[in-house]
This record gives sequence, C-alpha cells and structure tokens, in this order.
Amino acid sequence: MMRRSRLGAVLLALGLLAGSASAAEQWVPDQNVCNGQESTVSIVQCLQERTDFWDKRLNRAWRAVNASLASEPQRVVALKAAEQAWLKFRDANCAFQYSQGGTIRQIATAGCMLEMTQNRAIELQKELVP
Repeated sequence: MMRRSRLGAVLLALGLLAGSASAAEQWVPDQNVCNGQESTVSIVQCLQERTDFWDKRLNRAWRAVNASLASEPQRVVALKAAEQAWLKFRDANCAFQYSQGGTIRQIATAGCMLEMTQNRAIELQKELVP
C-alpha cells in the first residue's frame, strides 16, 4: 500500500514538472525570426508583427499574475508600479535606439521593442510557473 502512494506521488511530481517544462518551452524568445526579410520596410514590419504577438502574451501573463496576487494587495500595487516603470523604461530605451542615424535606426528601434517586450512577457510568465 505504501509503495502505491509513493508511486502516485512520484508520478504526480513528474506530471507537474512536465507541465511546467512544456509551458516554459513555449515561451522562448524569437531568435532571428525576421532574418529572411530583404528590405528595411519588411524587416520593420516583421519585427512589429512579432512585437504585437509578444505584447498580447505579455498582457495575458500580466493579467494572470495580477489575478494570482488577489489575496496580496501590496504585491498588486507593487506589480502595477513595476509595470508602469518598465513601460517607461522600454519606451525610453527604444527611443535611444532611434536616436542613432540612418535607416538602421528603424530596425534597431523595432528590434528593441520586440526584445524588451518578449523578455518581459517571459519574465511575467515565469512568475506563474511553480
């Protein structure tokens, strides 16, 4: 009887780990996703489309983290303050990328927005994975 409950506990733990691993695997940064594009316009458009995708993920993750903190109002306030500060930082950081000269600045800015948005989405998602 004891062996059966141990086996059940082990299988449950493995199932939870597998679920956590698969959730984490799905939330990996885009790597060189727009490299096949041939013009500045198409690269920027591709980067903006990926940013929109990751922004939706970020918003879903933020709402889920916020909901998970419902019983901890101080942490909800801290999460909101952190997100507002992060948005200001992201925008200022990517504006800095735009301040460089030439057409590369459009790509650099769009790439900055994508990288920072996907990294924040992944960071928030990790808050939900035990």
